[in-house]
Order: sequence, then structure tokens, then C-alpha cells
Amino acid sequence: DKLGSSFDYVFETAGSVVTTQQTVKLAKNGGKVILVGLPAQEEIEFNTNQIITKELDVLGIFRYANMYPKAIRLAEKGQVNLKTVISKKFSFSQTEEALKFARDNKESSIKTVVIFD
Repeated sequence: DKLGSSFDYVFETAGSVVTTQQTVKLAKNGGKVILVGLPAQEEIEFNTNQIITKELDVLGIFRYANMYPKAIRLAEKGQVNLKTVISKKFSFSQTEEALKFARDNKESSIKTVVIFD
């Protein structure tokens, strides 16, 4: 909801149950969901009706170093706006506050960034 749109490619790299389930909602019809992060639990519920009706491709990738060149190309071409995934930035001196923000905003925060001044 925060991003307000859907995407051709949705990468899940955190291994979080919540973000893994959100991938299906964020993907466009005919899109690809790429699961990279390893969750702590073995099984996660997915909305299979959405996967089928949206005709999504769901891919699991273990050892994803070969994905970096493709991800970089997508960002360079402007097909991925990386700024939209940053929820909030903190300076290094605010690291404790950043960790608290990330913990307390799991549902709405995508990436919390700590900048090393």
C-alpha cells in the first residue's frame, strides 16, 4: 500500500514471513516473484489464488551472486527506482534509533538505512 503500485519483478531478500507474503500482492499480472532470503521457519502461507490468477512466476534462488548484474542493469535503465524502498535514513550516531525504528515499523518499513558519515 505504501508504494501504491505493482511491479514486474519483486525480490524478497530479508527472509521475513511478512515480506515474503507481501511479494504476491506487489507483483503485477504476469510478474515474477524472486525469493532469495531464507526464512527462519520452513513453511510460509501464500495466497495461491493470487499467484494463479495473476499468472505469477515464483522463483527460488540460493546463492544469488549472479543476480547482481541483472539488478544493476534494471536500476541503471530506470526500470527500478531504488529510492522507493528506503523508508528512512539515519546517521551512524542514530544507529540505536534506526534499529528501534526498523523493529517498531515492520509492517510499513521496507529498508532502514544507516549512513556512515
